[in-house]
Amino acid sequence: MILGSCLCGRVQYAITCEITSMGLCHCHNCQKFTGSAFTPAAWITYDSVEWREGEEHLTRYESSPGIFRCFCRHCGSSLIGVAPDHNLAGVYAGTLDGDHGFAPSTHIHTSSKAPWYQIQDHLPQLPTE
Repeated sequence: MILGSCLCGRVQYAITCEITSMGLCHCHNCQKFTGSAFTPAAWITYDSVEWREGEEHLTRYESSPGIFRCFCRHCGSSLIGVAPDHNLAGVYAGTLDGDHGFAPSTHIHTSSKAPWYQIQDHLPQLPTE
């Protein structure tokens, strides 16, 4: 089981499946939501996210039709993006507790990458948004 939490610790979650894929998302929404050039996200099924504590402290924002971004309303930590109708979730890797030994495998939505950021690794780049 992989655990994660927000900055203030009010919201805590567990991932009940193995993480097999992590991407670096460069879409405009991820840039705006995190205030960063990209968001490292571990892709899992939504039903494998178990809110262990503080789910009542989550705020959900519908950033695109059917896509919800969840964050702690106290500390503002961006925790997870979900598409519940597709049973899909992207857990923001910075909120995972500890080192789980996985690394990003791809850059996604690079056609909208921040113009001031240069990708300098050799991971595959998928431009479509």
